[in-house]
Order: sequence, then structure tokens, then C-alpha cells
Amino acid sequence: MNNKDKKPGHEDILADGVEDNQWMNELMQDVDGELDQVTSQLRESYIKLFPSLEKLDKEIEAAIEEGDEMKYQAATIKKSLVQSRLRELEALKIF
Repeated sequence: MNNKDKKPGHEDILADGVEDNQWMNELMQDVDGELDQVTSQLRESYIKLFPSLEKLDKEIEAAIEEGDEMKYQAATIKKSLVQSRLRELEALKIF
């Protein structure tokens, strides 16, 4: 393209495009940083939550040994809730 073919203001459009790219790059970097932070927090939640399954298994065993139906039901409900939350975290594929 020679100078005759260039439309007036062409350089301004290119300059604006460069600024838009910088703005977009900064935005994407910010979003990536926030996603990394959220992913890290979700991983921590998973790591904290997973060991509670063992504790709940012990509660279930104790309730069975004691013959306490209410304790047993409460522990199995809690275990089910924890397992559900763990599955949700696993579905996010954060590991």
C-alpha cells in the first residue's frame, strides 16, 4: 500500500489498536492472576476437607458400636455432604 492508498487517520487507528491491545493484555493478566488465586483457595479447601472423611467414618463406626441411630444418620448425612462438595471441587479440575 503506498501513501496515496492510505486513508486519512490510518496511523491514528493503528495507534489506537496498539493501546487497545495493551489494555486487553493487562486485563487478561489481571484475570489470570485472580483465577490463579481462586484456584489456589479451592485447592486449599479440598485439602482441608478431604481428611474429614476419615473422621466421619470413625463417627459412623462409633455410632454403630453404640447402637445410636441418630448419631449414625447425622454422620452419614455429613459424610454425604462432604463427598458431594469434594466431587464439585474435583469437577473443577483444579488438580
